[in-house]
Amino acid sequence: MLKPTPLLTRYGSLTVMGVYRDRARRQTFVIALCDCGTLTRAIKANVLRGNTTSCGDQARHKRKQEREVTGYAGMHLRLYRHHGKASNYECRDCGRQGAEWSYLGDSPAELVEVVNGRPLAYSMRMRDYGIRCVSCHRLADGNPLSGAIYV
Repeated sequence: MLKPTPLLTRYGSLTVMGVYRDRARRQTFVIALCDCGTLTRAIKANVLRGNTTSCGDQARHKRKQEREVTGYAGMHLRLYRHHGKASNYECRDCGRQGAEWSYLGDSPAELVEVVNGRPLAYSMRMRDYGIRCVSCHRLADGNPLSGAIYV
């Protein structure tokens, strides 16, 4: 037997707003508010077991993720997830095999984050990045010893 579901309990991205029994289907459902703002219906057992953790609207969740400011490391991870490894491309400056995603430094939406005591400029727009080999990236940043995030 399933345990009672208190209202306003969170399960993944869902907050339970109500519970009802559909006698025709012989199922108990929850009405839940997803973090993306969608009100959804899900089978109670699936929610309690963790099989259902969001409304399932992938497009809506993707838009929300793209709006969130994720920081320097998060932006590099987004680039990797969207475009793949930098080593799959050529360096924009010299044509050798690329190694790192490099912020091009000319964005009107530039942000700065302090990482390991150093301020690092970045942008949340993917078009503000290019692929560079290690040596060209260091030259472009003006610091041959700077650390980069490898993904």
